[in-house]
Amino acid sequence: MLRGRSAEELAWRLCAQLQFLRGAKAKAKAKLPVILTQDVAKLGTEGARLAVRPGFARNYLVPHKLALPSTAANQARFAALDTQDTNTQLQSTSEEAQAAAQRRQLAKVVRRLVTTPLEFKRHVGEGDRLTEPVTSKDITTLIANHMRIDLPESLLDTNTLSLDDPGEYEIPLKITLADGKRAHLALTISKIE
Repeated sequence: MLRGRSAEELAWRLCAQLQFLRGAKAKAKAKLPVILTQDVAKLGTEGARLAVRPGFARNYLVPHKLALPSTAANQARFAALDTQDTNTQLQSTSEEAQAAAQRRQLAKVVRRLVTTPLEFKRHVGEGDRLTEPVTSKDITTLIANHMRIDLPESLLDTNTLSLDDPGEYEIPLKITLADGKRAHLALTISKIE
Protein backbone atom coordinates (compact mmCIF):
# COMPACT_ATOMS: atom_id res chain seq x y z
CA MET A 1 0.00 0.00 0.00
CA LEU A 2 2.86 2.37 0.74
CA ARG A 3 5.13 1.41 -2.17
CA GLY A 4 5.91 4.22 -4.55
CA ARG A 5 5.28 6.94 -1.97
CA SER A 6 7.75 9.76 -1.36
CA ALA A 7 9.29 10.30 2.05
CA GLU A 8 7.46 13.62 2.42
CA GLU A 9 4.09 12.01 1.72
CA LEU A 10 4.77 9.20 4.19
CA ALA A 11 5.77 11.72 6.87
CA TRP A 12 2.66 13.74 6.11
CA ARG A 13 0.42 10.65 6.40
CA LEU A 14 2.11 9.72 9.68
CA CYS A 15 1.35 13.21 11.00
CA ALA A 16 -2.30 12.77 10.04
CA GLN A 17 -2.47 9.40 11.79
CA LEU A 18 -0.85 10.78 14.93
CA GLN A 19 -3.38 13.59 15.02
CA PHE A 20 -6.13 10.98 14.72
CA LEU A 21 -4.74 9.00 17.68
CA ARG A 22 -4.69 12.04 19.99
CA GLY A 23 -8.41 11.72 20.62
CA ALA A 24 -11.82 12.96 19.55
CA LYS A 25 -11.36 16.49 20.90
CA ALA A 26 -8.07 16.99 19.07
CA LYS A 27 -9.51 15.25 16.02
CA ALA A 28 -12.44 17.64 15.82
CA LYS A 29 -10.08 20.63 15.64
CA ALA A 30 -7.23 18.97 13.70
CA LYS A 31 -6.54 20.45 10.30
CA LEU A 32 -3.74 19.67 7.88
CA PRO A 33 -2.19 22.38 5.71
CA VAL A 34 -2.31 21.73 1.95
CA ILE A 35 -1.57 23.64 -1.25
CA LEU A 36 -4.12 23.28 -4.05
CA THR A 37 -2.65 22.26 -7.40
CA GLN A 38 -5.90 22.89 -9.29
CA ASP A 39 -9.07 24.92 -8.81
CA VAL A 40 -11.45 23.01 -6.51
CA ALA A 41 -15.12 24.04 -6.39
CA LYS A 42 -16.24 25.48 -3.03
CA LEU A 43 -12.70 25.17 -1.66
CA GLY A 44 -10.25 27.43 -3.45
CA THR A 45 -8.19 28.24 -6.50
CA GLU A 46 -4.90 26.83 -7.74
CA GLY A 47 -2.00 27.72 -5.45
CA ALA A 48 -4.22 28.47 -2.44
CA ARG A 49 -2.77 27.44 0.92
CA LEU A 50 -5.42 26.23 3.34
CA ALA A 51 -6.06 23.81 6.18
CA VAL A 52 -8.50 20.93 5.69
CA ARG A 53 -9.63 17.91 7.69
CA PRO A 54 -7.03 15.12 7.60
CA GLY A 55 -9.39 12.56 6.07
CA PHE A 56 -10.45 14.90 3.26
CA ALA A 57 -6.84 15.61 2.37
CA ARG A 58 -5.68 12.00 2.72
CA ASN A 59 -8.64 10.32 0.98
CA TYR A 60 -9.64 12.82 -1.69
CA LEU A 61 -7.39 15.81 -2.37
CA VAL A 62 -3.97 14.12 -2.43
CA PRO A 63 -4.96 10.89 -4.27
CA HIS A 64 -6.79 12.88 -6.96
CA LYS A 65 -3.74 15.20 -7.23
CA LEU A 66 -5.86 18.23 -6.39
CA ALA A 67 -3.54 19.22 -3.53
CA LEU A 68 -0.07 18.64 -2.14
CA PRO A 69 0.97 18.56 1.51
CA SER A 70 2.16 21.98 2.62
CA THR A 71 5.80 21.00 3.13
CA ALA A 72 8.74 23.38 2.89
CA ALA A 73 9.73 22.02 -0.54
CA ASN A 74 6.22 22.39 -1.96
CA GLN A 75 5.87 25.91 -0.51
CA ALA A 76 9.17 26.91 -2.12
CA ARG A 77 8.03 25.57 -5.50
CA PHE A 78 4.78 27.50 -5.37
CA ALA A 79 6.45 30.67 -4.07
CA ALA A 80 8.82 30.74 -7.06
CA LEU A 81 5.94 30.18 -9.46
CA ASP A 82 3.65 32.70 -7.71
CA THR A 83 6.21 35.47 -8.19
CA GLN A 84 6.25 34.66 -11.88
CA ASP A 85 2.42 34.89 -11.97
CA THR A 86 2.31 38.22 -10.13
CA ASN A 87 4.92 39.76 -12.42
CA THR A 88 2.73 39.25 -15.48
CA GLN A 89 0.24 42.12 -15.85
CA LEU A 90 -2.39 42.84 -18.44
CA GLN A 91 -1.36 45.46 -21.00
CA SER A 92 -3.71 47.93 -22.68
CA THR A 93 -3.40 46.81 -26.31
CA SER A 94 -4.95 43.57 -27.52
CA GLU A 95 -1.61 42.09 -28.67
CA GLU A 96 -0.01 42.76 -25.30
CA ALA A 97 -3.07 41.36 -23.52
CA GLN A 98 -2.84 38.14 -25.55
CA ALA A 99 0.87 37.84 -24.82
CA ALA A 100 0.20 38.31 -21.10
CA ALA A 101 -2.53 35.65 -21.19
CA GLN A 102 -0.13 33.25 -22.90
CA ARG A 103 2.53 33.93 -20.24
CA ARG A 104 0.03 33.25 -17.45
CA GLN A 105 -1.04 30.05 -19.16
CA LEU A 106 2.60 29.03 -19.57
CA ALA A 107 3.20 29.77 -15.87
CA LYS A 108 0.29 27.46 -14.96
CA VAL A 109 1.65 24.72 -17.20
CA VAL A 110 5.14 25.09 -15.71
CA ARG A 111 3.62 25.03 -12.21
CA ARG A 112 1.86 21.75 -13.03
CA LEU A 113 5.06 20.29 -14.45
CA VAL A 114 7.14 21.31 -11.45
CA THR A 115 4.68 20.27 -8.74
CA THR A 116 3.48 16.95 -10.15
CA PRO A 117 5.90 14.11 -9.39
CA LEU A 118 6.49 11.58 -12.17
CA GLU A 119 6.93 7.89 -11.43
CA PHE A 120 8.29 5.06 -13.54
CA LYS A 121 8.30 1.38 -12.59
CA ARG A 122 10.91 -0.72 -14.35
CA HIS A 123 12.41 -4.19 -14.08
CA VAL A 124 15.86 -4.45 -12.53
CA GLY A 125 18.65 -6.72 -13.78
CA GLU A 126 22.08 -7.54 -12.42
CA GLY A 127 23.81 -5.01 -10.22
CA ASP A 128 20.52 -3.27 -9.34
CA ARG A 129 20.47 -1.55 -12.77
CA LEU A 130 17.38 -1.09 -14.89
CA THR A 131 16.98 -3.49 -17.80
CA GLU A 132 15.51 -0.62 -19.82
CA PRO A 133 16.71 2.90 -18.87
CA VAL A 134 14.29 5.83 -18.78
CA THR A 135 14.73 8.13 -21.78
CA SER A 136 13.60 11.66 -22.47
CA LYS A 137 11.05 10.18 -24.90
CA ASP A 138 9.59 8.10 -22.02
CA ILE A 139 9.33 11.23 -19.86
CA THR A 140 7.58 13.32 -22.52
CA THR A 141 5.19 10.45 -23.30
CA LEU A 142 4.26 10.10 -19.62
CA ILE A 143 3.69 13.86 -19.34
CA ALA A 144 1.54 13.82 -22.48
CA ASN A 145 -0.55 10.86 -21.29
CA HIS A 146 -1.06 11.83 -17.66
CA MET A 147 -0.97 15.63 -17.67
CA ARG A 148 -2.04 16.24 -21.28
CA ILE A 149 0.92 18.55 -21.85
CA ASP A 150 2.91 18.26 -25.06
CA LEU A 151 6.43 18.96 -23.82
CA PRO A 152 9.12 18.89 -26.51
CA GLU A 153 12.07 16.63 -25.72
CA SER A 154 14.38 19.56 -26.42
CA LEU A 155 13.21 21.24 -23.17
CA LEU A 156 14.48 18.32 -21.06
CA ASP A 157 18.14 18.52 -20.04
CA THR A 158 18.84 14.80 -19.59
CA ASN A 159 22.28 14.81 -21.25
CA THR A 160 24.11 15.01 -17.92
CA LEU A 161 21.93 12.43 -16.14
CA SER A 162 22.10 8.66 -16.25
CA LEU A 163 18.58 7.34 -15.67
CA ASP A 164 19.44 3.64 -15.49
CA ASP A 165 19.29 3.14 -11.70
CA PRO A 166 16.23 3.15 -9.40
CA GLY A 167 15.93 6.27 -7.27
CA GLU A 168 14.71 9.85 -7.16
CA TYR A 169 15.92 12.40 -9.71
CA GLU A 170 15.53 16.12 -10.38
CA ILE A 171 15.37 16.58 -14.15
CA PRO A 172 16.36 20.14 -15.14
CA LEU A 173 14.20 21.84 -17.74
CA LYS A 174 15.45 24.44 -20.19
CA ILE A 175 12.91 26.86 -18.70
CA THR A 176 13.94 29.74 -16.44
CA LEU A 177 11.53 30.78 -13.69
CA ALA A 178 10.85 34.37 -12.66
CA ASP A 179 13.41 34.15 -9.84
CA GLY A 180 16.14 33.25 -12.35
CA LYS A 181 16.37 29.59 -11.36
CA ARG A 182 15.80 26.70 -13.74
CA ALA A 183 12.65 24.61 -13.40
CA HIS A 184 13.05 20.94 -12.42
CA LEU A 185 10.85 17.86 -12.76
CA ALA A 186 10.64 15.44 -9.83
CA LEU A 187 11.14 11.91 -11.17
CA THR A 188 11.05 8.65 -9.23
CA ILE A 189 12.16 5.35 -10.73
CA SER A 190 11.11 2.34 -8.69
CA LYS A 191 11.82 -1.29 -9.36
CA ILE A 192 9.15 -3.88 -10.07
CA GLU A 193 9.44 -6.81 -7.70
